[in-house]
Amino acid sequence: MDKLHSVTLFLPSNAALSTTAGQPALTDPKLVSDHIVSDFVGYLPDLKDGAVLNTRSGLSLTIRADKCRYYVNGALITQPNIILDSGVAHIIDQ
Repeated sequence: MDKLHSVTLFLPSNAALSTTAGQPALTDPKLVSDHIVSDFVGYLPDLKDGAVLNTRSGLSLTIRADKCRYYVNGALITQPNIILDSGVAHIIDQ
């Protein structure tokens, strides 16, 4: 995969990955691209309720905010705002 700049990553937790038996391998470029939003660095709480983000693969991700909890397509963000050289990552539970 080419070098990433100004991205937001939504990364499944280890627990979430352990429940994906029979799913595509994590090395599948499309699966990886499903979790990358290019040209946008989205820190919490800057992700707004109802916002729709498009991933590199073209998948639409909808943000939901409920009090102090944030969700991406129904997956809870469990560890937000992990600062990267190229942007930010959020760990999700699915």
